[in-house]
Amino acid sequence: MKNLLGKIATTIDGHYGVIINQYKPTGRSEESVHIQEQDGRIWFCPISNVIVEE
Repeated sequence: MKNLLGKIATTIDGHYGVIINQYKPTGRSEESVHIQEQDGRIWFCPISNVIVEE
């Protein structure tokens, strides 16, 4: 998977922000990301739930 750090993203459940971390959790086959929202909160989700805005 390509590097998504710094990209603007929306999650399927409506969270919106900048991707600040991309990693593959131990024991899982799918990568995950941390998205920092505008209010400063960090949201964790699998990469399959993310829609990246180009």
